Amino acid sequence: MICKVEKIKPGSVVCDSADPKKLYRVIEHKTIFDGYDLGQGCGENDQFAYGETKRICRMKLMENDKIYRYPSTKKVIFIDGPGSC
Repeated sequence: MICKVEKIKPGSVVCDSADPKKLYRVIEHKTIFDGYDLGQGCGENDQFAYGETKRICRMKLMENDKIYRYPSTKKVIFIDGPGSC
């Protein structure tokens, strides 16, 4: 079943919808802050600041135990685990 990774519970096994040979285990869903500040001012005087919060999912590639982070909107194929999508 194809669904967004945000709907899949941690501990579940999924595969990449673009490359079904890659199996991942979902580790966690997390909200992060991403941004930068290049100016010296603050508030209205700071023209070069940017920031936003993003929802991501951390997943472990099962073939080599490397951990990757993907946007929560990434589409994956649910294989096994607690619950479903």
